[in-house]
Amino acid sequence: MRVHQENVSEYFPLRHTVLAMLELFSSCLQLRFEPLSPDYVHGCTWHKDVEVWGVWDEREASYGELVGYLYTDLLSRPNKHQGNQNVNIQRGYLKEDGTRIKPATVLMCSFQAQTATGCPLLRHDNLVSLFHELGHGIHDLLSKTSCVRFHGWSGPADFAEAPSIMLENWCWIGDELKKMSCHYTRVDHQHAQQWKEDHQGEHLPPKGIPDELLHNLTRSRDFNRASWYMRQLAFARFDMALHDGASHQDGRAFDSTATYHDLMERYLLVKTPDLLSRGHPQADFGHLCAGYDAGYYSYLWSTLTLPVNSAGVFAADMFHTNFATAPRDRLAWDRYRREILEPGSSRDELEMLESFLGHRPNPQRLLGGLRSTP
Repeated sequence: MRVHQENVSEYFPLRHTVLAMLELFSSCLQLRFEPLSPDYVHGCTWHKDVEVWGVWDEREASYGELVGYLYTDLLSRPNKHQGNQNVNIQRGYLKEDGTRIKPATVLMCSFQAQTATGCPLLRHDNLVSLFHELGHGIHDLLSKTSCVRFHGWSGPADFAEAPSIMLENWCWIGDELKKMSCHYTRVDHQHAQQWKEDHQGEHLPPKGIPDELLHNLTRSRDFNRASWYMRQLAFARFDMALHDGASHQDGRAFDSTATYHDLMERYLLVKTPDLLSRGHPQADFGHLCAGYDAGYYSYLWSTLTLPVNSAGVFAADMFHTNFATAPRDRLAWDRYRREILEPGSSRDELEMLESFLGHRPNPQRLLGGLRSTP
């Protein structure tokens, strides 16, 4: 089965896809995202590409209450951080006089502005990454804590990554992808005209992603998935080995290149290059310098002799317990908002999860997802 990502990307133009994602969160979490005019936010942004959204509560008990502000800075440009991330600008908290400071958060990405179509398009892996980072942003916006220290995703990475990893599942649900999709020629008349000039005598592609392409895309998740997990485990073990030294002397004696390649060979079962041509790929392991040092395992779960709790376990259990059969169940989303997002890290994370799940987190949900689909 082959999935041509170029064909997939034509159905996910950047701006349309962002709006579709916001619509999903609006519907499920009862929010309203209202774009603020450039004149209104003049002096509050750092580039013309930056957009700002006011976020308002639509629940009956708090209807019309300002939740916070979402900034989006999505296109690559010179001297900008190359990567996708969510960055907190202002954490929410309660002042001594009882008034609440509202959070502000930025979805910062580096998607290419120039493409052959003239329209910024998202590959499916871009879509997953965008959903992941927007998940952090939603956590940041909906957290309601008294103290800055416990706001949003400021807690242990084992838990902080779980909401975003869980939301990646929506990028593999056929019905949700269908709702988000729209061929780029349908979002701008100029794009349609250019397509017709390049495809003389042909009809425009369908507005939504075709069923066959969608089917192949969602099925592709199972291919090489076990290898992907094994690679993540190798990264996690390397991270731990790097930080396992008991002294400065141990650190100086640590051979990071040999350890990295040995772990990759052991977990991926692929012979590493010879000593002269293997290079130093561990030097590009950016998470080690971005707050995940001695904590990369939190993205999944790693094993020594027993599984340990981490974000992958939590995310899989939350999704399969509450959303797998009804991805837009508003009652489940409301509980998720109140029991997982709003407390930030002001409560014990395992207690929050047990309350939301109705049981202790179970790694079998994650393992079940690795089984091959016939």
